[in-house]
Amino acid sequence: MFQDVAYVPIWKNATSTFEGVIEKSPNWKKISIERLDDSCEVFGHLRDPRERHFKGLAQYIVSNKLDHLLDDLTCKKIFSTAILDAHSYPITSMLGALAARVKWIPIAPGIDTIALTKKYLKSKNIEIDFKTSNQSDMHKIQVYNKLKQINLEFDTFNLLSLLLQGDLELWQSVFPYIDEDNISYIA
Repeated sequence: MFQDVAYVPIWKNATSTFEGVIEKSPNWKKISIERLDDSCEVFGHLRDPRERHFKGLAQYIVSNKLDHLLDDLTCKKIFSTAILDAHSYPITSMLGALAARVKWIPIAPGIDTIALTKKYLKSKNIEIDFKTSNQSDMHKIQVYNKLKQINLEFDTFNLLSLLLQGDLELWQSVFPYIDEDNISYIA
């Protein structure tokens, strides 16, 4: 938090790119979301919930060395819709009512999220230099692609959409307003 602006880090939504830089910036302090008052403006980053879900599962599987289970029939069925930790847990379930209050900056192909974040912060008279974005390693990308394939194989897209319904509604409320020339895209 800095002045009356707070950043809410969401795993698999560019926290590796933004959280470390924000935390190291002068005058920013870390506080729990329970301590935010109504006068504080909160911003964060949001990507398509299905993409975040698969990236989160891939993170969990690679970190826990479970990728050998991606070929096991029973495990594949579980992985097709599993929510194993905070990397894939729905944002709207994590944040509750706060999710609707956050000024979401989208992460999507063709969108310069770093530029949009700088522009948003500049509108609040805050200057932070974000150099580059974090990239997944090739192994995580392979696991991510395999998880998407498993989801298609078991035709669990609708079930996954039901599990992520709140996040999908949030994403759909943010995504139509993306406009790089105007920060009004932020909900």
